[in-house]
Amino acid sequence: MSTLHIYSTDPCTRCVFVKRWLDARSIPYTETNMAHLPAAEADEIRAALAKDGYMGAPTVYFTDDDADFRLSFTGADMTKLEEIEAHLNAQAVTA
Repeated sequence: MSTLHIYSTDPCTRCVFVKRWLDARSIPYTETNMAHLPAAEADEIRAALAKDGYMGAPTVYFTDDDADFRLSFTGADMTKLEEIEAHLNAQAVTA
């Protein structure tokens, strides 16, 4: 099973772009919008993301445990978004 999670904030044009790109391809995701969280909770999540080396938004985590495939990045990285799409399409063909 695969999961895609986005950590976003407001305002964030790259966050909007990534979500629209995923929506246009019907790729499901969950989102945590840091701007909508209590400050202490948002700070805790930011600290955890920083430990992984991510300081910007959006931060995207994709995991497919069935295929032992993981990908994470920050920003609107088209190469990595397309890699996620290709992986999901390949998984759909083999399912």
